[in-house]
Parts: sequence; C-alpha cells; structure tokens
Amino acid sequence: MGVKMALDPRTNKGSWTQDIMSSVSLVTAVILMRCCSLYRIEKLLRRFKKGCTREMSMQEAEKVWESIRKCSVLLFFTRVACLETSLAFMICALLKRRKAEWCIGVTIGVFESHAWIEVAGVPVREPDYVMNQMKKILVV
Repeated sequence: MGVKMALDPRTNKGSWTQDIMSSVSLVTAVILMRCCSLYRIEKLLRRFKKGCTREMSMQEAEKVWESIRKCSVLLFFTRVACLETSLAFMICALLKRRKAEWCIGVTIGVFESHAWIEVAGVPVREPDYVMNQMKKILVV
C-alpha cells in the first residue's frame, strides 16, 4: 500500500542542504570581502579551484543562484551586493567541487563595475549587457 506524499523527501533534502551550504558560503564571502584583499581572495579561489573535478551544469547553477538569493534576504536584511553574492556562488561551487568562473568587469565611459558568475562561458542570471558591454578585468 503506497501513499503518494505531497512533498517528496528526496527532492526536499537537496533543498535544505543547499540552503545551509549557501548560507555558510554567503557569510564566508562577506567576511572575506571585509577582511582580505581581492588579491588574497583570488589566490585562495585559484588554489581551491584546482581540486574541482567537473564543470557545473546550468541547472545546478540555477539552483545554487536561487538558494544564495533566498539566503541573502534571510541572513541580511538589506541588499547584498553583486560582489558578495557572486563570491558566495563561487564558494558553493568549490564546496561541490564544480568549476565555474568568477568574473569582475567594468564599463568605460560612464564607469560601472559588476561581478558575476559564468558557467561554460555563459553568465548565470545576468542581463545581456554584461556579455556585450562589460570588459572583464578579473576572471578566476
């Protein structure tokens, strides 16, 4: 006698574990941004990225991004900037041993800077102008 449950425990298990990983990554990212130089953060990311076994899929990236955005609202009552959220994403990817690229770019003319994540050369959840107008100054 099988009873179908409204919430499948197997699908929910990944959700809360991802949320915990995202929360830890977000807090770590905020602390790193406050306490370390960008140079040191870059060195750390490059060192840990060597241990990554395979490229992150876009489906995985979407789940991580959603979780990080949700946790940023719950942990911090204000908006968390792109630098912290993208660094938290990168930390999550490294914890999962997945490859992704952390990018920081600028536009010239009217100065604007932005940080984002790319998976297989495609920005995750970013508008088209990021690929078209931003010049990358750092890629990890």
